[in-house]
Amino acid sequence: MKKQRYECVPMVPNALATLLALALGPLSASAAQAEDRDWTGFHAGLNAGQTRDDAETDVALSGQWNGYPGAAQVAQALDGDGRVSGSGVGLQIGYDRQFASGWVLGVEADYQRLGADGTTTRTASVQGGGEDPSANVRATASAELRRAYSLRSRIGYAAGRTLWYATVGYASSSADLRSEFQYAIPETSSDFRKVGGGSASSNGVIWGAGVDWRFAEHWSAGLRYTRVGGAAEASYSPVTVARSGQFTVQPPEAFVERIDRRVDRDALVLSVDYRF
Repeated sequence: MKKQRYECVPMVPNALATLLALALGPLSASAAQAEDRDWTGFHAGLNAGQTRDDAETDVALSGQWNGYPGAAQVAQALDGDGRVSGSGVGLQIGYDRQFASGWVLGVEADYQRLGADGTTTRTASVQGGGEDPSANVRATASAELRRAYSLRSRIGYAAGRTLWYATVGYASSSADLRSEFQYAIPETSSDFRKVGGGSASSNGVIWGAGVDWRFAEHWSAGLRYTRVGGAAEASYSPVTVARSGQFTVQPPEAFVERIDRRVDRDALVLSVDYRF
């Protein structure tokens, strides 16, 4: 009597392969459809990115600072040049039109809520001479960016699912700028402290470049870098908030400081869009 031979069929790997095919099938089909579609149409989505800004300061001293031997050290301490950095999240909406040649023209508006800030602290020692005692100066300058908007044109070239483009337009942003400093004379246990600041806004040209990649029929991801030409600016004179020792008689208001601050902004932004 002949023995019958049975072969074992590996059911689990076959089942896994079937499930994987079913799961990846729609995504592969969607990617193939994305390959065939052009970039014409409206889009809207979310963005998140990193902003990095340069804060610059000009200081002018007058009043009793004139002729004072330590005026240069005071001005140097009040110089709040530094870096402002942080992140932001927002949204954008736009429209693109692709031509038969592969060139794409578009327009896009975006908004970002920013959480970018930076603080610079400087100290200086003023050597006394004659009737002027030695003194110490400590100054802090801070900047906080709050929000930014832009309306930009886009021109680019589409190569399948990838769109490379340059962008230029109008941008507006707002910031809070603040300066604080203390002038202390250890010999007489005297000091005064002043605080000043203001809200700043920038309105100017924005330019940059970016790339969008269509990873599904109706979805794309993008990366762009932009630079704003107009700086957020504020000018203010700090006011006295505390005094002691000889400065209770000699008014600190006789020492006058004028501070001009400006913040330039550039950003690197990731975005995800739904394309209608």
